[in-house]
Amino acid sequence: MMNRRIVRVTAFALTLGAAACTVHAQSPRDELEKILKPQVRSCFVIPYTARNDPPVKLEVGLNHDGTLAQAPIVVEGDPESPVARAAVRAFERCAPFAILAPFAKDYPIWKRLRVTFNAKRGS
Repeated sequence: MMNRRIVRVTAFALTLGAAACTVHAQSPRDELEKILKPQVRSCFVIPYTARNDPPVKLEVGLNHDGTLAQAPIVVEGDPESPVARAAVRAFERCAPFAILAPFAKDYPIWKRLRVTFNAKRGS
């Protein structure tokens, strides 16, 4: 039986809407990332043996109420890797996401997210 442990997520990148926009210190994107990051991180559990696997990137669609609009899709990396499967499970477990009312007007920006999961140890 495979030994499973919770592995801390050491890197988490979140891309909202058009990646070409400039991000300012107090942008809605930064504030939304502060809200979503801990929610997803708390649900991201991978096998300990996969801690050195390469990162994966998911595309996630959200509804206005923070529920998943569709199943997350792996857009970069091996969709069958333990990290990819754990990342998809993290979104499925954590939904619906608590997205504060001030972000409702920014729905076109956050309705589709690109999220990178990296389980490697280190900085």
